[in-house]
Formats: sequence, C-alpha cells, structure tokens
Amino acid sequence: QVGPMFLDILKRLMVKMADVYPRLHWKKRNGVHIAASRAFLCLFPKGDLLQRFFADVSYQWVLRVCSEPPKISADGTTTLAQSDYVDFFYNLLTDKHFAKVGLISVSDDRRSVLVSVLYDETIKSALRVMEKLQLATERATDEDTLGTTSDPLANVDATVPKDHQIFITLVDFCAKLLPKLQSNLLVRWVDVLGRQVIQYSSKSPLISGFYKLLRLVFDICRRTRYFAGCSTATGQPKIKDEPAAATATATARATNTEGSRQACFQLFHKFVQEVLTRSHNFKDELLASCLFLALATPVELVQPNVGDMIPALTTALRVGLSFPKLATQAVQTFERWLRQLPRDVMQPHLPTVV
Repeated sequence: QVGPMFLDILKRLMVKMADVYPRLHWKKRNGVHIAASRAFLCLFPKGDLLQRFFADVSYQWVLRVCSEPPKISADGTTTLAQSDYVDFFYNLLTDKHFAKVGLISVSDDRRSVLVSVLYDETIKSALRVMEKLQLATERATDEDTLGTTSDPLANVDATVPKDHQIFITLVDFCAKLLPKLQSNLLVRWVDVLGRQVIQYSSKSPLISGFYKLLRLVFDICRRTRYFAGCSTATGQPKIKDEPAAATATATARATNTEGSRQACFQLFHKFVQEVLTRSHNFKDELLASCLFLALATPVELVQPNVGDMIPALTTALRVGLSFPKLATQAVQTFERWLRQLPRDVMQPHLPTVV
C-alpha cells in the first residue's frame, strides 16, 4: 500500500531532482533518469494513482523549466537553461530509455503505456501553465510616444512582462522537445492543442509564440498525414503520399475519428487564411513566425487555396534573402508542394515563384 504521506515525500523528492538537475554534471544526470523511471514504474500498477501523482509532479517540473534564469557563459553568451531540461524530459518520455537504464525486463506494452501517461500529463501541464499566464498587451497612449508607423508592435508593451518571458521560455522548450519524441504521442493531441492555441492566438494575434506552437502541431500533421482524406469540398484530386508516411498515417487514422479530423481540418483551414491576412501588416520576427507557420501547413490544407499560399511562399523567399533559415524552409516547402500536389494545381503558379 502507498500512503498519502509517502506520496507527498516522494513528490517533494521528485521536484527537488528537477531543481538541481541543471546544475548537475552531465555524468551524474543518468542517475536522476534511473531514479525517476523506477519510481514511475513502481507506481505504474496503481493505475490512476500514477496519473494523479505525475500530474502534480510534471506541473512543478514545467514551472521550473519556465522559471530557470538564463545561463551566462564565460564569453558572455546567454543560453536558456531549459535546454538542460529537454534532455531530462526526453529520457523520461522515450521507450528506448528504459532499456538503457537497466529496465529492459519491462515489457514493451508496459513501457509504451507508461510513456503515454507521462507524455499526456506533460502536455496537460504545459497547457495549464499557459492558461494561468497573463499575456495581454497594451498600447501607449502618451502623445509623445505615438508616431506614424505601420508596425503593429510599435508602442505596444506587455501588461505583465514576467508572464511573457515565461511563455517565451515555454514555447522554446516545446519547440526543442516535441520534435524529438515519437509522432504518435502528439498526434492524439492535435485537436485539443490546436484548438487551444488558436483560441489564444485569436485573442492575442501579436504574440508570435502561438504561431510557433501551432507550427509544431502542423509539422506532426504533415509527417503523419493526419488530414489524409479531409477536404473543404468533394472531388478534389488525390494528394500523393510521401513513402515514409504510410505507417504514421495509419496511426493517425486509428487514434482519431473521421469526424474529429474533419472538424479540426476546417478549423485549421480557416485559421491559416486568417494568419495570411494578418501577416500583411506584420514585420520582422512576427512576420517570420507567420511565414514559418504557412510553410509548415499540411498539403491537404494548401490544396484548396494554393493561390492564397503562393504569396506567402514568395514573401518567405524575399525575406529569406536576409534570413537563410526561412529561405531554406521556403525552398523545401516548394519542392514538397511540387511532389505532392497535382501538376494542374501547381502549374499556373510556377511563373510567379520561379
């Protein structure tokens, strides 16, 4: 039997591990991974107890990720400390990790279920932190500070700067961690996570972090062919499958109902159109975030409105002259569209791009 007092002590120890983790030498960190993994495995037979326990622990861990101050090296370079936590979470959310830490005797099914529970609670904790943040902005009304500028961010300040910094750290953490994990873990969260981020972005369209988060969701949708078979109209030409996407597509179909995928498709399609319209007034980093989102859009969402997506592609190529990463992404996206979209869909737009 596991009593409340024991669980409370164990919870405090787990949180303390996260506190000291960034300051541990890399050779000592594997011991933390082993201890945490074995603790979760011991609680695994308790069912809901593990879920409730890790819900509290993961929330405290995510708070530590967002609250850790940046590290300044000897040469003055600043590095976000949550980079250390990426390794921490990765080792706990990967099936192969259990074999590496001497837990190879645990069955594959048991490991998969455990990792799934830990992953779900980590996503819930991130959403929970995001929900509590005050991300409102306010525009200066002092006549001396107001000027004639087309920049929507001019004279705009964060109402609670600390919350905005926490959000930036959280987005960067998710951007580094989620792509490293198995696609099938996040594909179950496409609907919930996508809707939540879109809701926040609609309220705060000048916050680039929401476009970056949705880009992660789009990347998963694209890799798993999540929207295969979905469309805004009937009779559209079939989109060509990428060879590596066959298994992932089957997983996405098995995990989500046809109705939920179609509803999610309609929502994402509408939001992409809104972002394309918004981005006409954006500049610099905010514009780049919107363009990266547009370039990450799954081809199923691109096909109904290729004509609206081409200007985003050409803008990305133009802005990419001073931002090589964006230019590279634009070229890769254009090549992907040529491979996957029907020739008669892309042919009329080739002179504009080329």
